[in-house]
Amino acid sequence: MKNLLVLVILSFFTLSLSAQTVTGTVTDGETGDVLFGVNVVPLEDPSTGTTTDFDGKYSLELQPEWTTLVFTYIGFDKQEIPIEGRSVIDVKMGSGSFNLDQVVISASKKREKLLNAPASISVITAERIQNQTSLTAIDNLKKTPGVDIMQTGLVSANVNVRGFNGVFNGQMLTMVDNRIGSVPSLRVNAFQLIPGNAYDYDKIEVLRGPASALYGPNSAEGVMHIITKSPIDIEGKQETTVSITGGIRNVIIDPPAGAVFEKGDIRTVIKPEFRTAIKLSDKFGFKISGKYMSGPDWEYYDPREPAIGSWMQFGNVSNGTVWTQDPSIPARPYDRIFDIENYNGDFRADYRPTKDSEIIVSAGLSSTENLELTGLGAAQSVSWKYSYAQSRFRYKNLFFQYFLNNSNAGDRTYLIPFSQADTIQAQLLVDKSKLHVFQLQNSNEFLERDRLKIIYGLDALLTRPNTEGSINGRFENDDNVNQ
Repeated sequence: MKNLLVLVILSFFTLSLSAQTVTGTVTDGETGDVLFGVNVVPLEDPSTGTTTDFDGKYSLELQPEWTTLVFTYIGFDKQEIPIEGRSVIDVKMGSGSFNLDQVVISASKKREKLLNAPASISVITAERIQNQTSLTAIDNLKKTPGVDIMQTGLVSANVNVRGFNGVFNGQMLTMVDNRIGSVPSLRVNAFQLIPGNAYDYDKIEVLRGPASALYGPNSAEGVMHIITKSPIDIEGKQETTVSITGGIRNVIIDPPAGAVFEKGDIRTVIKPEFRTAIKLSDKFGFKISGKYMSGPDWEYYDPREPAIGSWMQFGNVSNGTVWTQDPSIPARPYDRIFDIENYNGDFRADYRPTKDSEIIVSAGLSSTENLELTGLGAAQSVSWKYSYAQSRFRYKNLFFQYFLNNSNAGDRTYLIPFSQADTIQAQLLVDKSKLHVFQLQNSNEFLERDRLKIIYGLDALLTRPNTEGSINGRFENDDNVNQ
């Protein structure tokens, strides 16, 4: 009996040694918050294991052959921790590279994880942008949930994420590196006029839902934010990318008599683009990018338009007066111009004196010739130019920027007329508008673990239309808008 009792005690002692229990707490390595539902499994037997409770705690009985515990959680990197005879193993999870855990800035005007953003956001990554063919930035948004794209031409489109879409749509706030990207006075999104190319985009963030609390009344219909790459963040001292995209298509419509093309004509599209970034030091770098695109737009003739070959005179209705011919522009036979020519160039220099501060200066220019649908009918843009200049400063949570957007429709952009007369009066479109923007923002964090963050600042938007009376009529001298 005594030997049996000793055997039972030894067996119980042996089982106690073999059934060692390990406990611990799992937290977010950045914020220190406890993580609920983290999977904790042994590397040798993934079919068994446990999860953390609401306090981030776990408890797991170990087997003698187990040597490593594996911690996994959506949005965080997997952790493999050796047991090494320990009974307490606390783990800090680091941010992962999953798409669901990307860092975004458009929702709250600060860096935060996509899962924590207080809004519905879709992120188009640089890898996705560079792995698909696009003529404009908006081509990358196709198949994005909640985005309504109405393609009106080869390089023109109307995009909406809230409400109803429409021609010449400027409802969605388009931004590029915190700069408003729409045409200044018309407030229309002409995506073909945005300088830059696919190889310079770091990501595109689409913020669905009203965001006027942070972006003002112009963002009640959502935000699309294009974020470009910094030259300081490249690997090595220099990074250069050159690409050429091309395509061929056959004309399939029956053009009216006298048109400049015939059914069966072969049309080609070509788009060379380049980007070069140079990092002179860990604190200073600059980049230059450019793009050229040439090709035919979709062929279409409205039956209400003039007959091909009808003489067309150019002029405008200014300050509420009747149409007056512009003698500086010679008359010519009517025909639509389907050939597209678009080019742009962009420059940016970054300086980071410390890890908490940076100064960024950038400028860009773009030009386009294409057909654009407007609320007044189709418009033929000829050498419509758009330029910008921007300077940004950041120190910790303090941010300041000034940028100038400038639009110049040139002297040969006009509305496609609707008339069957022998002599056609074409309305010139004049737009030499500017937008000056000053923005100052700061934020303070209160309470334990930054549970309350107050963002405050000042935005000043000064719109300066200059249409020579062709758009705003007799209000031309009294149409400045200050917000």
